[in-house]
Amino acid sequence: GLVLGVDGAVVDGRVTVTLLREKRMSPRPHRVELAYRGPARLEPSVAQRVVALVTAAVDALAVQDAPLHADVVVTPAGQPVLIEMAMRP
Repeated sequence: GLVLGVDGAVVDGRVTVTLLREKRMSPRPHRVELAYRGPARLEPSVAQRVVALVTAAVDALAVQDAPLHADVVVTPAGQPVLIEMAMRP
């Protein structure tokens, strides 16, 4: 599926996404990032699902204040899947 980078911040437990960017990846089996395109060209409903997924992960971890980065894959059906997420120092 489509690989996305999600950047934003958590302030007082509220997530604000500042950028959704597409990642162009090399072919399998050795996937590496080759290029970025931002903002990502997504249907609004797909972008909302991506933000909701990242927000749910932040809520589950009870993060209150931190910059964040996440990698998400969007399936052909438009369903986002969280690959990884990290809070930045």
